[in-house]
Formats: sequence, structure tokens, C-alpha cells
Amino acid sequence: MTARLRSTFDWLAASGLLALMVSARPAPAQEPPTFRSGVRLVYVDVSVTDAGGDVVRGLGRDDFEIFEDGQPHQVATFSFVDLPMPPRSRAAAAGTVGREVPARPAEGRTFVVLLDSPSTARAGGGASYDLLVRRVARQFVEQSVSPSDEAAIVHVQGASRDSQGFTRSRELLYESIDRYGRGLSGASGSIGLTSQEQISRHLDTYRVLQDVAERLDALTGRRRGIVWIGAQLRFAPPDCGPFDLSCLAFRNAFPAMLAAHRDAMSVANRHNVTVYPVDPAGLTTDLGPGELDRRAALQAVADDTGGLAVVATNDFAAGFRAIVRDHSTYYLLGYVPAVEHRDSAFHRIDVRIKRGGLTVRARKGYLAAGPAVRPD
Repeated sequence: MTARLRSTFDWLAASGLLALMVSARPAPAQEPPTFRSGVRLVYVDVSVTDAGGDVVRGLGRDDFEIFEDGQPHQVATFSFVDLPMPPRSRAAAAGTVGREVPARPAEGRTFVVLLDSPSTARAGGGASYDLLVRRVARQFVEQSVSPSDEAAIVHVQGASRDSQGFTRSRELLYESIDRYGRGLSGASGSIGLTSQEQISRHLDTYRVLQDVAERLDALTGRRRGIVWIGAQLRFAPPDCGPFDLSCLAFRNAFPAMLAAHRDAMSVANRHNVTVYPVDPAGLTTDLGPGELDRRAALQAVADDTGGLAVVATNDFAAGFRAIVRDHSTYYLLGYVPAVEHRDSAFHRIDVRIKRGGLTVRARKGYLAAGPAVRPD
């Protein structure tokens, strides 16, 4: 683990982020019960839309079917969350929240915004890319975080002191976003990366995603989402010449990077955390293999966790509104697995709707814990 990554983990544990995760929301009225020798409910957030992409309300428990590894399971718990969407106008959305924070309201949304940095040697952009990340992140906060919501900012490759724990102060969030691009953060800090530095950045990104997903498990009773802005990752091994030692070193490390990707996605699924990748570069004319590979990586993260990817578009407002809608109106289903899995294996979840013409989106499964260790 790099010193930079260790400092990020230390900050996550020591700062107000973890404490606020625990206190941000009251526990649900009914705690998840324990079944058959410790087998607990598995929760799944489910978004349902019609052919026009509009949210479908009014569904009941009997409208859903849940399958784990192809086997049907009864829907043990069922609830519907329907929070009001933030106003569309920027002036209305701004509210009165500055550095002074009023008392916490009863209901709201919760977001963790990861500000990542390019992990490739030829990411390009430099200061202009840093400006794009800051602009897009500020737009998300301005248009999507209402006065009743809470958000945290995490600088994946930057210094831990530049991050911001959970707050409803829009001003504090802006100040943290404006610190993107300092030191190793931002595209400017990725210029001239060696192959080993590229590898370390890839691994750091996935480990931070994994760690934040694990810590979000302390947040109960509400959908847990990560808005991931600014990453530029490789998802396919590069083509290397026989004497390109730097490229070959990167290619040889690719299995470890793919394993880190799978681990991060598995942990996010285990804790029912949805990831929303956002590409601040927007719609570009570059359709080369590197660009398509980068988009595929971001889309895969969204698909794996039941989220939405805001890529290949300059209409960030529409993408952000879709993310907020995901956190505002959804069904929360719970079921009891047939057995308590202790096999460290991935177990697929398939949620189906009995009514025709509707689209269901939910996480694909979860990674079970490993075998219990007997004390000596």
C-alpha cells in the first residue's frame, strides 16, 4: 500500500466522514432481523422505469421476483422511498446553505463524490482537464445537492487534507472541489508517469473505491451512492512492442489491476453501494481504442453496481438529474438467502418485474464472506 493511499485511509477513519456516516441518518424503524443461524437479510435497491424512462410508482411486493444464483426467493421486506426532487433552477437549488449549517432535516439524500485523477501517462489535458473536473463537480453540487442532502468529497490521488467529510454546507464542498489539481491530484500531476506509477494509481483508485464502499455500510436506511468524477483508467491491456519495456511492465501488471477492479465491484455489491462514473471530458471526437477503452471501463463500473454512467455526453445536467432520481425514488427489497454463504464467492442477484413493458435496474449480486475462522 502506498503512503498516499495509507494517508487517504487514515483520513477516512479519523476525519468526520466515518463519524458522520454513522450519525447521518437515524436507524430504520425495524432493524434487519436475524434468521437461521445468523443468515441475514440481503437488501437490494431497485429502480423501475417505463418505456419513456419515467419512474414507476405504485408497485407492490407481489410485483417483484428475486432470484439468487437462479433460485427464487421470497421478498421478505418491502418499502418504497419517494423523496422530492431538487428544483431545476440553480437559484432555487442554492437555498441558504453556506458555511453555517441549519439543523438536519428528517429526510434527504447522501452522496460521496470521488475526485479522481488520470492514471495513464498520456491522459492529456493538464490544467484544462483539472478545470473540467472542478467545473463538473461544482455543477453536481449546485444542481443535485439540495439543502436537505449531505455530501462528502474524497480526493483519490490527492492529499487527505483536501477532502471534505459529510456536510450540508455547499460552501465547504466547493472549497474542497477547488483544491482538486494540487500536488498529485488532477491531470497536471499525472504528466510523465512511469509505468509503476500508472500501476499504483490504478490500484489506489480501486482500493479507495473499495474502502469507501465498506465504510458506507454504516449508513442505514438510505441508498448509498458514490459519484466518481475524473478517472481515466485502462480496462484492456495495451499493445506493446517487443522492446517497449515500460509498456510491457504495465501489461504484465494488468491481471493485478483487473483483480483490484473485481474486488472493488464485489465489495460495493456486498454493501449495496451504487457507483455513478462521470467523465468530465464529455463528448469528444476521439474514438480511438484508448478512448473507447476508457469509456468501457466507466460503463462497466456502473453496470456492475446497478448505477448510471455519465459518459460521452455534454449534457451533465440530465445525467445528474438521473442520478438524483435514482436516490429519490426507488424500491428497497430484502430477502433471506437459502444458506449463509461463507465461500468467498460471488452470488448473482436477478430482480424481475411481473408487469410487462417496465425496466428494472439493480445490482448484479454480492460477494459472500469467507469461511469463519475458529479461535485457537
